[in-house]
Amino acid sequence: QTETMIRGLLQQYDFISWEYGKSKRDNHLDQTHWENPHLVSLIVMRHPIDRSLAGDGFVNKNYGEESNRSPELWWDFANSYATNNFALQKLVGKECCDGKDTDPTFLLKAKELLSRFTFIVDQECLGDGILQVAKTLNFTQEQVQAIHHWADHSDKKYINKDKHKATARERINNDTMYEFLLERGRLDIELYEWSKTLSIVNCSEVNGKDNEM
Repeated sequence: QTETMIRGLLQQYDFISWEYGKSKRDNHLDQTHWENPHLVSLIVMRHPIDRSLAGDGFVNKNYGEESNRSPELWWDFANSYATNNFALQKLVGKECCDGKDTDPTFLLKAKELLSRFTFIVDQECLGDGILQVAKTLNFTQEQVQAIHHWADHSDKKYINKDKHKATARERINNDTMYEFLLERGRLDIELYEWSKTLSIVNCSEVNGKDNEM
């Protein structure tokens, strides 16, 4: 059905964005014909702990705002759906996942699916990634300049007056919990680290240049 959907949607839209939060539905992303020549697909990958800390309406409603979260609510959050290999589950379906005991075959399925996307962008240097996508797709100079302007002003959240961006460990402020989250989302983290090798921009190279300036 991918071709039929594309032809119908292109009559009204040039671009469609999907954002996944807590959902009762299975996405069945593997059933999409990502290789269709009329379809350009892009997925933004993010370190799982950073992603979970980004929160959403459900997280903030149930566990409170990060700055006011009690130790008990922090642990409730640490054991929630938001930290249970979230990206794996969205990519391969609701049969996944089981924290640190998640079946590694789900990781293989997720890698196979990601390999079918046109572009993978690493959230760590989102602006540079989107800019490179625009150039690859031959966007107009005006469009590229607009994206460049957006990229220069993005990612300002959680940066203090000393221009230091707080790390996930610093934001959690509990080493025991941080290590727990690393183990709980081990496969999700492995997927993210693997996806960086396919990202249209190598963020370590970009950030390295920034540090030299």
